[in-house]
Amino acid sequence: MNDDASKLLDEQQQDASLADCWNMARQGKGNFVLSQGLLYRKDKVEGQPVCQLCVPMTRREPILKLARCTAAILVNTRLASVSNCLFTGQV
Repeated sequence: MNDDASKLLDEQQQDASLADCWNMARQGKGNFVLSQGLLYRKDKVEGQPVCQLCVPMTRREPILKLARCTAAILVNTRLASVSNCLFTGQV
C-alpha cells in the first residue's frame, strides 16, 4: 500500500461517521467490504455493480465540489455522477 492509500485508510479508520460501516464490514453485512485494507460498499448503479469508496468526512467536501464542477462542465454529455462512485457514510 502506498503512502496516499495508507493515509486514506488512516482517515477512514479514524472517522466516527464510518464506525458503523467498519462494524458491518467485519460482520459481512450491509454490502460493506474491504479491498486492500480500504473500506468500500458494494451497490448497483443503473443496474451495473459498483464498489463505492467509503469517503471520510475530511475528504467529502472537496470531492463533491470536484464532482459538481465536472458535472457543470460536462452538462451536455451523459455523465454518471461521481457521487454514485462514493459512499459518504449515510447508512
